[in-house]
Amino acid sequence: MTNQTSLHLTNSIPVLSLRPLSLIGLAVGVFGCALGLLEFLAPVLANYPSSLGTPTPEFNHAAPEWQRVLVGVGHLLKSLAFLSVLYGVFFAGTRKGRLLWLAMAAATAGALWYGVYWVWMTNTGHFSFAFVAGGLWYQWVAPLALGIGVLRAKKLAKGLGLLLITTGLINSFIVVFGAAGGQIVQGTLWFFIGWTIYRVARKA
Repeated sequence: MTNQTSLHLTNSIPVLSLRPLSLIGLAVGVFGCALGLLEFLAPVLANYPSSLGTPTPEFNHAAPEWQRVLVGVGHLLKSLAFLSVLYGVFFAGTRKGRLLWLAMAAATAGALWYGVYWVWMTNTGHFSFAFVAGGLWYQWVAPLALGIGVLRAKKLAKGLGLLLITTGLINSFIVVFGAAGGQIVQGTLWFFIGWTIYRVARKA
């Protein structure tokens, strides 16, 4: 008879490991919304565009230095935390095919680029949309690929796969919500991903 501690969804990821990953997802969602709310109340960015074709915004130099540092480090922590959640879904909810391995490798490089570039920008005060080159892979492509992988593997809830696909699609045009709104929308999506994984872990 199999007890709960030995129950596995795959050969490598135990069911119990999904629970801390779900809590990371919930936490990073709340943290993302908090950073968006802070940006709304006390903007760090000035003249943030509604599309990538408009002039590049600048950092609001009237904002306190601690706030700029928080934004930079916050983006780094968010990217790494969400990446860990994506890896949990990858191992526990997909068949781990070659294309998904490539997507996760690109997502890892993208998350590191995105986070480190934000730290660099907030330390130098020079804004550039080059960080999008990283966000493309771990915010757009990886959630889409994993969502499809979850639906095909049928190991985790179908709703999680659909939510991941929705997250990837919305992240592809997240800039239209602005600096504050985009973070709040993104944080909300990540929170629901964490909550869905938590429910899956409880049922398992």
